[in-house]
Amino acid sequence: MKYFALIFLGLSIGLFGVVVLPTNTVAQQLAVDCNTETNADGTFKNPCDFNDVVGLVNNIIDFFVFKMMLPIAAIMFAYIGYTFITNPNNPAKRTEAKTMFRKLFIGFLVALAAWLIVNTILDLLGVDESFRTTA
Repeated sequence: MKYFALIFLGLSIGLFGVVVLPTNTVAQQLAVDCNTETNADGTFKNPCDFNDVVGLVNNIIDFFVFKMMLPIAAIMFAYIGYTFITNPNNPAKRTEAKTMFRKLFIGFLVALAAWLIVNTILDLLGVDESFRTTA
């Protein structure tokens, strides 16, 4: 049984690496649009400023919350469900699966709530929407 769980986990991580990570190259998704054009004298037409740094940080947070956390949480929920269903006569394993589910669900909610709180505060402060859009 442990052998099957290790194979399942390895295949899940491998599938995640093949399907999710290479989409449009991670660096292109996180990049902000500045320092892309130069004048004749070598200076930039659109130099990077603090707003671009804020946009970059927001892109990184959105990437981790939505493109990494969601697939990993889905894989973990599937594994926990598999553990719970395949051990009907083992109360220790079922209790362990329930505990893992509870901890994963609470962590997932905390991460989403943190993202929601930050975006709500940015809305209340009147921060321009362009600072909070992903590339």
